[in-house]
Amino acid sequence: MCDYFGMKKTKNKSPSEHQEQSTFVNWMRIQHPSVRFAAIPNGTRTTVGAAVKAKKEGVSKGFPDLFIPSWALFIEFKRQKGGVISREQESWMIHLESLGYTCKVARGFEDAVSIVKEHLHLDESTSREKDRTPNHS
Repeated sequence: MCDYFGMKKTKNKSPSEHQEQSTFVNWMRIQHPSVRFAAIPNGTRTTVGAAVKAKKEGVSKGFPDLFIPSWALFIEFKRQKGGVISREQESWMIHLESLGYTCKVARGFEDAVSIVKEHLHLDESTSREKDRTPNHS
């Protein structure tokens, strides 16, 4: 089984977190080409030396996977089945929300799309600008 973004799903396994997030990134590039976003590769498997270097550079365990600055939105991706939020992830999300950001957990590509659509609808219904950033003073 394969959708139009190329995400493959086997009979007994749900797509990986990587597949789900990659599919969402493709969707964002097609549906919202002018919206800038960034992935935060905290969960990337790497060598011990590279991990030490990344930590020295400021990589922080538990930081959400994707940030959409103009929408003040962070998304943490999990598999459709079985993904669990760590204490570090929960802590980061609580902290970021206390600063005025929105943090959501997406259980797969379709959930991430729903989160974006709901977030944009909330922006429109509360007369907030779509391209605003939170006030961090």
